Amino acid sequence: PLNDQNQVPNIASSGDWKAEDATFLEKLAKGLKMGGEEVVSAADINSVPDVWARVLIVRNGLVDGSKSVVDEWRGTLALLALAPYYKHIYELNSNIVNIQDIKNNPYTGGPPTGSDYAHIGKILFDVIPKDTMAQGQDWNAIGVLNFNKSAIAVINPYTIVAAARDYTSIESIRKLPWYEDGFLKDPCNAKDMRNEQYAVLSHYLGNLINGIQGLGPSNMEVFNAVMGRLQEFKSSCEAKVGSAEFSSWTPTKVNLNLPAQPVYDRLSQIFIGATDQNAKFDCGLKIRPEFEDQIKGGIFADFRVAQSSGRTLSDIRVWNNYSLNSLRQDEKLSKSLKTECEKEGYLYLTPETIFTEKLVVFAGDNRKLKEHSSDGNQFAYPVNSALLMFMDPKSLSTNCIVSPDGDNYKVVIYLELVSEKGGTMNYTLEKIYKAKDVVKNRGVPLGFSVWPDIKFENWDQYFGVLNSDVYLKFVVQDEYDLDEIEKIQKLHGIPYDIFCMPCGGTQEMLANTKLNIAEKAMERGWKYSPRLHVDLFGNKWGT
Repeated sequence: PLNDQNQVPNIASSGDWKAEDATFLEKLAKGLKMGGEEVVSAADINSVPDVWARVLIVRNGLVDGSKSVVDEWRGTLALLALAPYYKHIYELNSNIVNIQDIKNNPYTGGPPTGSDYAHIGKILFDVIPKDTMAQGQDWNAIGVLNFNKSAIAVINPYTIVAAARDYTSIESIRKLPWYEDGFLKDPCNAKDMRNEQYAVLSHYLGNLINGIQGLGPSNMEVFNAVMGRLQEFKSSCEAKVGSAEFSSWTPTKVNLNLPAQPVYDRLSQIFIGATDQNAKFDCGLKIRPEFEDQIKGGIFADFRVAQSSGRTLSDIRVWNNYSLNSLRQDEKLSKSLKTECEKEGYLYLTPETIFTEKLVVFAGDNRKLKEHSSDGNQFAYPVNSALLMFMDPKSLSTNCIVSPDGDNYKVVIYLELVSEKGGTMNYTLEKIYKAKDVVKNRGVPLGFSVWPDIKFENWDQYFGVLNSDVYLKFVVQDEYDLDEIEKIQKLHGIPYDIFCMPCGGTQEMLANTKLNIAEKAMERGWKYSPRLHVDLFGNKWGT
């Protein structure tokens, strides 16, 4: 329904199509009666008889400075600029839509049989906006931008980009820092953004502005509005950059297929910043001096760090552009972060990789472990060997506390987390071992395995540590050996994996034993280990 003050011209008869210019949409929007509301918001318009309505709404919003329209427009441009930095969330591609082709053949398989539908392709062509932002642009072809294979925006010669009306159902859209309450928003107001990302945005916008400046305006009002909004967006990003900088910029390929027109070539020029600076993080672990020639340090990720430090998940930078909130939003990100960290020489750690699955409590009548603190001399330290690259024996004894907690046991490890700038933060890492995860009355081991990644003379300092990677391997000649292994396993309650390797120094000898040993081992739930050195080199010394 229209209000009494509307300026929409009447149509002579129903069913007729009439071509109108862009001002018709504005008259129609202002003339709609919206349940007694005096002001009509573009976001509230559900139906407009113009297929280009969304583009024109964005155009008018940029001209008028409508905050909601401008914010969403900024958020849409950010999808392009930051695509290389959010590959774990989305992938962009685009398709060209040729309007002339649609006019000539609107039906890919011919019109429906017996239909008297109007020629929708011709209608679409007839109501194309009559002008463009810059000279050299036209409406004969437009681009459709896809976010994870779903359309999210129209690339057009009026507003560069115009977001779709509804994209709430698109996969992973909610994981974006600049998405909120059903809309893309201004990334400069997003919580989970890094200074470096604003530097990337600023560079992208600067390149886009430089490309448009050399073009002549077609519609001066639209041209000035778009250029003004781009400049404002760039200034907002620059205010967020802080000390972040990149030594150079490398173009990166994004799967964008756009019409061969001015502006679009710059729109598809997306960059990755190359930096000579060190990696950035808030929760690092300092490497022990004896391992400095092996790795640079550790990166620790634990959601509880935010609560412990009185900060939000978005405030805690795990690795470069990724925060704890990034990890919370995307469960698969942890795996790619681990790879990135290791590529740069850092070990990626979480509470799950630091603690062992089981806690061992030694029998009370056994001698106590003099190497451990007095409070922990009845326990094997429930930490995996990786932690020993960051804590020496004395530190481990001082900072790892095991104490009874009813039927359970509570383990506390005091960590000093460091940032790339040298700042420190004390953090208490805790784990409760429930009764089912506690192995009691275990005898103190008389020997221990040497871990090849630990460089320290006093190996006895470590034998009280339960390593979840421990396994036992036996060289087996016949079934009598297998029976003996089974007795040992039951007698001592061995919880570790057992490997059986066939006895034999030549391929001929192994041929008589390996198949039988493998089958019998698997019947008992054990694993088989081949004598690979014999297969490769034969019975030779030094192999």
